Amino acid sequence: MKKTLFVLSVFALTFLMSGCVTSITRDPWALKPQYGWYIPSVIYSAEEATANLKNAQNSILINGRTPTELDIDKFALHATMRWDVVEENKEYVPYYGGVFIGWDYEPIYGGSYQTTQTTTHNAESAIVTFKDINNILITGNAVYINMDGGNNVGFVSGGGLSLQKLADSFYSLSYALGRKLKLDGGFSYDKMTQRQAAEIGLDGGLYVPWVFSGSPAEKSGLRPNDVILEVDGGKVTENTAVDSLVADATAEAAKKGYFDMLVFHWERSSPESIKWEKRSLKIYPVER
Repeated sequence: MKKTLFVLSVFALTFLMSGCVTSITRDPWALKPQYGWYIPSVIYSAEEATANLKNAQNSILINGRTPTELDIDKFALHATMRWDVVEENKEYVPYYGGVFIGWDYEPIYGGSYQTTQTTTHNAESAIVTFKDINNILITGNAVYINMDGGNNVGFVSGGGLSLQKLADSFYSLSYALGRKLKLDGGFSYDKMTQRQAAEIGLDGGLYVPWVFSGSPAEKSGLRPNDVILEVDGGKVTENTAVDSLVADATAEAAKKGYFDMLVFHWERSSPESIKWEKRSLKIYPVER
């Protein structure tokens, strides 16, 4: 279950190096695709933002499919994608018969393959409620809208609307309803498996699959494949309730203006080995 952590400011950052912890001879995990940290460039009126999205209907894919119906008002986007799947079925049909040759009956066996087609009508719906948007991510060709409750909708632009304008339109409709994006540092985290932890000699931690380009997290020095060991002094172990730890750290940071993180960072020191070291980061949350 991957989630996105708070916005991390680049105003203050300290590295405390504790030296090389261990070396291994291969990359621990594969790097994930890069995501861009979204920053709004234009705030449109609700009418302009709605028009932008409606005009993009013929040039976008929603969750990988072309929308056949698109309804947008100031509260939500409702999309329906309809498509047909045609399947061909080949079936061998035997033939049994025979002929009389004189007084003798000679059976004849044979058959042929017959092809039939079956068409299945499919439909999928996608709903984006603007007041529930809590984060927006941008990749090389898509915009991902994250909403409360873990609902995500992906939009791929075919060139009719730039990704930034597409993202700004969603942001503007959410902003018009009084919603701001949640605190986000521009990186993703996931609880390590026992196997992953054992590979680097830890009893737990939050693995960082990716760090969004241009994000405060990237500027602070956090890198993909780093492991978060502590958040505000709370150690992440195999039994840690991660949601509670993150929620408590965010609430505390909102009051005192910053939170501390201890991460396990790796760098390739040579073609044969990878150096791991602990780094302590002092991070100030910011709001978009």
